[in-house]
Amino acid sequence: MAGIAAMSAILPFMEDMHYRVRKRIVGNIAGVICFTVLYFLLPSSIYAYIGILGGIGVGLSAQYGWQAVFNTFGALAIAAETYGLQGAVSLRVIQNVFGVVFALAFCVIFYWFMSKKKVSEVTVHAE
Repeated sequence: MAGIAAMSAILPFMEDMHYRVRKRIVGNIAGVICFTVLYFLLPSSIYAYIGILGGIGVGLSAQYGWQAVFNTFGALAIAAETYGLQGAVSLRVIQNVFGVVFALAFCVIFYWFMSKKKVSEVTVHAE
C-alpha cells in the first residue's frame, strides 16, 4: 500500500505534489472515518459491498481528495477480513502517510540534488 500511495503522489511539479500529499493524507483519514461509521451501521453481511460502493465513488469522483476517500473503502473492506477493523485501519493510515511523506522527501532531495548538478554542469561548461 505504501508504494501505491507514493506512486499516486509523485508528480513532475512540486506544487502539484504538495497538493496531492495533503489530499491523500486527509482523504485517507476521512475515508477511514466514513468506512468505520458504515462498518458499525451496516450488518456484517454487507461489509464486502462497502468496497463496491467505494469503487463506484472513485469512478464518479472528479477530485483527487474524494478519490482518496472512496479508494479507502475498497482497501479496508478487503483488509478488515484479514486483520480486523482496528488492524486494517491502522495499516491503511500508517502505510499511506508513510508512503506519501517518503515520496515527498525523496522528491525534495532528488530535485535539490539535480539542481546542484545542473549548477555544477553550467559552471564546468562556462570555464
